[in-house]
Amino acid sequence: MHYKNLILLTTIVNIAACASNNTPTAPEERRPGSYTAVFLPVMADKWNGGIVQLAVKDKNGCGHLENNILPNLIDDDYIVDIEGDRDIFFHISQSNAQTACTKNGMFFAIRGNTYTFKFEIKNNQCEFSLLEKSPNGVQNTINSYPSHVSKVDGVRVCENKDKLY
Repeated sequence: MHYKNLILLTTIVNIAACASNNTPTAPEERRPGSYTAVFLPVMADKWNGGIVQLAVKDKNGCGHLENNILPNLIDDDYIVDIEGDRDIFFHISQSNAQTACTKNGMFFAIRGNTYTFKFEIKNNQCEFSLLEKSPNGVQNTINSYPSHVSKVDGVRVCENKDKLY
């Protein structure tokens, strides 16, 4: 009996010691190139009521869009971590009193880079651009590739329309 208590006590001490060594890294401690992310700059009036959904492409060329990643209120720049070295699908929509805009696409997210979605309605026209910033600070506009979102569930997304159903 005494032997079992000693083993139990030793196990508890080891677990407590391990837990105290695993402190999470604060976002301020991020170093360029240590993460891959999508950056949404502050444009509270632009993103109000907007939707941004992401999905990772699977081996069949499809994915499932996650729920809207935008918080209810955007009052600061917003960053979402994504998988690097993968094809990422996106679905973005927003509207104002005169215009509704939707953009679907796909891009290859290079590990360590940050991607910025710029999506605005100017003069009743939808304007979209995707910027890629490398860890050394070089920023370029990149092209996205077409993707198709299911009209049935609005969740399944594929690079090839024939694979949707």
